[in-house]
Amino acid sequence: MCSTSSCTNLFAFWERQNDLYPFLYLIARDVLIVSATNTAVERLFSASENSVTEARTRLSAQKVDKLMFLKKIFDDSGTTPLLIINSGTTASKGKKR
Repeated sequence: MCSTSSCTNLFAFWERQNDLYPFLYLIARDVLIVSATNTAVERLFSASENSVTEARTRLSAQKVDKLMFLKKIFDDSGTTPLLIINSGTTASKGKKR
């Protein structure tokens, strides 16, 4: 048996079992180290809610994928499509028109 605190920390448990079960320890370490949530994915999923609405139910999966890709790029760069258009920079060559 184990005490409540030692049973709740699975990583510590498998560290103690390393000598007895080295292969299982390696598997447990790889599995337990993965984060339970990924906020970037959750944010992107929430953003898709704004793009796929009742009025836009006919968007294809490819179109939604492209919209989410562009949203991610613009969110990461801190710019907007209007800033790019107003700057006179062409998308294909990155040069002024």
